[in-house]
This record gives sequence, C-alpha cells and structure tokens, in this order.
Amino acid sequence: MVVEVSYADGREDVFDLERLCEGRGQPLATEYRLRFDRMESDGLWVEANSYGPGEGGVAERRRGWRLMLASPEEVRSIESVSRDGRLRYWRLGGSLVDDRRLSAAEQRLYEGDPGACLLRRALWLDGAVSRARPDLGAEEACALYGFTLAAREEAAEAVSAAGEGA
Repeated sequence: MVVEVSYADGREDVFDLERLCEGRGQPLATEYRLRFDRMESDGLWVEANSYGPGEGGVAERRRGWRLMLASPEEVRSIESVSRDGRLRYWRLGGSLVDDRRLSAAEQRLYEGDPGACLLRRALWLDGAVSRARPDLGAEEACALYGFTLAAREEAAEAVSAAGEGA
C-alpha cells in the first residue's frame, strides 16, 4: 500500500508501506489500518497487524507496529490524502472531506447530471439528505456524505460564483 499526503506548502510525503514490512518474515496476511477517525486530534497513523499460523489451522492476529504519517499540527495543513492512487480525503472549507463517504452517498442517492462538477453533485446530495432526514441537523446531514458544514458552505459559494452554466 502506498499512502500519499500533500500539504498546503507544496510538500508531498509518500509512504510505501510494503517496503516497511520487508524483512519481518512472511505472514499469511498483513492488515493495514489507516486511522482517519482520530486524525484531527491524534494525527494520521497507520497500524499494521500480521496473521500467522495458529492452533487448529486458524490464523492468529498478532499486533504489529504503528507509524505516524502526519502529526496533529501537520494534519491542519494537509490538502489531500491518497491511498494506492485513490483520493481518500481532500480539503474544502478549512476541513477535510471524506471522499469515501461522499462517493458511497453519491452512488446510493445521486440522480442528477453525471457530468456535473463534484461540488454541484455534493450539494445535490445535501438537498437529498436534508429532504430524506429532516430530523438531522446540518452538521449531522453533512457527515453522512463526508462533508463538514464549512465544506458545504464553501461548495455552495463556489457553485454560485461559477453560475448556472458551470
């Protein structure tokens, strides 16, 4: 797995995690866990666990190592995070958008023009979520498709500034 982290100052860090595991023996499987869930408070970490032969032919999980990819201070200046060439997080409105959640929501809900820009599609999703779940507050609704309230506001401003023809 290759993780790429791009920063506002132009720096880009590339981590080849397969190479980090070389020389550690050959496990049956290696589980990589990117810890996006605590990124803002604890930084961006990857954890690796290995699975090796166990009793009765069942592989046993062995806790492995942890590697900090970005400190909490660095997370504040991250522009994007990609895993194996696929965008996972990107900055909008001063916050990081969860592209996995946005893509999943779009696949389930989006009925608009498939050629529309990403921000326009996200705003369409926001309207669909708001209509389907009026009981949710704006922040909760945004979280369902990977946005924050600040990201939604910036998207709305950008789409409005681009005009209807964009």
